[in-house]
Amino acid sequence: MGKKQLLAIGICAILTAVYFGIKIYTVNIAKIEVNKVIANLSDVADIKYENVDVNLFNMSVIISDILISPIDTNSIGTNSIDKTDNTMKIKEIIIYDITYNRNMPVLLSVMCREIELSVEHLGEMGKKLNTLGYNDKITTDLFVNYTYDLEKNELNIKNSGIKAKNVGEIIINLNISDINLAPEAIIGIFFTFPQIMLHNAKVEYKDDSLFERFLKLTADKEHINVTDFKNFIITKIKQDIKQENDTFIRTVLSKIENFIEDPDELSITAYPASPVSISSILSVNSPKDCIKMLNLQIQ
Repeated sequence: MGKKQLLAIGICAILTAVYFGIKIYTVNIAKIEVNKVIANLSDVADIKYENVDVNLFNMSVIISDILISPIDTNSIGTNSIDKTDNTMKIKEIIIYDITYNRNMPVLLSVMCREIELSVEHLGEMGKKLNTLGYNDKITTDLFVNYTYDLEKNELNIKNSGIKAKNVGEIIINLNISDINLAPEAIIGIFFTFPQIMLHNAKVEYKDDSLFERFLKLTADKEHINVTDFKNFIITKIKQDIKQENDTFIRTVLSKIENFIEDPDELSITAYPASPVSISSILSVNSPKDCIKMLNLQIQ
């Protein structure tokens, strides 16, 4: 074997050792940070996980097979784990990026894969899901991407949302300002909520049987079949379109008609000419005026 080949093998061996050395180090650091977070949440939940790994290529942290059991704070004496079967299971939590400023995450990019939600433990929402034919567990994926400017009090949410099998997917993009999310001010957000300024927003919905289930449920209550009920709604919208003089409103109604006829994807975008406060939006009396104020577009 030549010297060049031996040198190449030696370099590969060194690089491999360095790679695994860095990986072991970063995984240990990640475990320490994850355990710190779990310790901080110990008063409200008992959290266990199977493994923590680090992808050195994109520096994402992967936490696998997580079990979250709420703490029963009503127990006399010390807190205890809730004995009911409402433990949440999460297949993976992938933290792509996180940055802290003043002890709060001002940048976060995270995905939770295969969250198992038991319908019976979702309270009133669970009862509504029961009526729509969801009786056992719902598996969801949650993805969150946002940046928050502490100086400007501006929150920018990008491509965040939730996807549930046999339900649908919602993706949200949102840019708002005058919202103080600092830990010491978060309790006052309920009082300052009307002052929040909306710059733009987009909500995308992709149906995976939820809308059809809703139509069937409503049709059953009216004692008619789904097809007749759908035709009734479409006919009503067509009549409204004919009677509407505003071109923009007619376009919006037409898009809604298309979605009802063939439920697939629907997106609603708000691009007001200038930022609008929540209080201004809530004070609008007419839906048409609200549509114009927010410059709503439906696709």
